[in-house]
Amino acid sequence: MKIWITRSLEDGQSLASEITARGHDAIVSPLINVNLSGIEPLRLNAANGFIFTSRNGVRALLKEPIGNIEFLKEKPVFSVGSATSKIAREFGFEKIFEGGGDAQSLVPLIKQQNLETLGRLIHLRGDATAFDLMSALLENGISIDELIVYDVKRVEELSRSVIDALQRDEVCGVMLMSARTARYYLELMSQSGMGQEISKLQHICLSRAVAEVLEAVKVTNIKVASVPTRDALIDCLNN
Repeated sequence: MKIWITRSLEDGQSLASEITARGHDAIVSPLINVNLSGIEPLRLNAANGFIFTSRNGVRALLKEPIGNIEFLKEKPVFSVGSATSKIAREFGFEKIFEGGGDAQSLVPLIKQQNLETLGRLIHLRGDATAFDLMSALLENGISIDELIVYDVKRVEELSRSVIDALQRDEVCGVMLMSARTARYYLELMSQSGMGQEISKLQHICLSRAVAEVLEAVKVTNIKVASVPTRDALIDCLNN
């Protein structure tokens, strides 16, 4: 039986590899497409450090044709969790402060720093966020800049491969990483005439916010990660 990975293709393939390494079969069929935007070099030059609440924020930085990139690597990074920290290290950042898996956990982490020494931070984020980090920090007397560097769009329809797998009862569970993806999942299952399959699947959710989208329409077969991290999500497969 297979676990359906709904993340964007690049992240989905990475997650599928981890799941396979733990002895589970996976089928990657994204519900979202991520489109990276351009970044003005002047905006980066003005930053004293970066906040990343997604690996896509780091990827947006990676795609920029910036002449001298070494000066960026010297700046501190506040990363939402281990997966984002990993790609930031691969990029070359060395001074990384890691949160607990969600944007909210970055608030106390940033508050602990000497902001006079740290300077102005810029949050490289997507077009929609589950948590208003800028407002939360402002309430604590910390002002940051934000720059939208990617957007997320729903796929138009479920892939033929996942529909066929569902119809053959080859899928036992679906991983959902955000409330938005959970909404897209419900929409696309209904649109594809696969709504009756929802009750057969185990829904493995990154957080309570994701689970609440499903619970609102009476989906009951739900597991929630103990903390909002990839490792905890994968651990749900064995619990």
